[in-house]
Amino acid sequence: MTGPAPTKKVSDPTLLVGQKVVEESGEPSRSTSVRRRVYDSKGKLLYDTTFFSSYRGEAAVVRVGTKPKPEEPTQTTTTTTPTKPKPKPGTTTSTTTTTPRP
Repeated sequence: MTGPAPTKKVSDPTLLVGQKVVEESGEPSRSTSVRRRVYDSKGKLLYDTTFFSSYRGEAAVVRVGTKPKPEEPTQTTTTTTPTKPKPKPGTTTSTTTTTPRP
């Protein structure tokens, strides 16, 4: 039986979810044959033999990430505006607005 190499998936907690790393590429299964014909000195066929061999495939090893993706930090903007009515010299009010990053 021949065909593509089987795949073995291994969980890897050091990789983020969705990441994959091929550890070993593997080898497909294979088969082959050899035909041997033996003739005598006068050209008469004495033997006609075929030998067959087959080889199991080696699994490809793929590491698959299981580590959750980190949350994106939010961006903080600080704006300073004067108070109303006309403030006394040196008096200000701070306003903080937090918006998520796109």
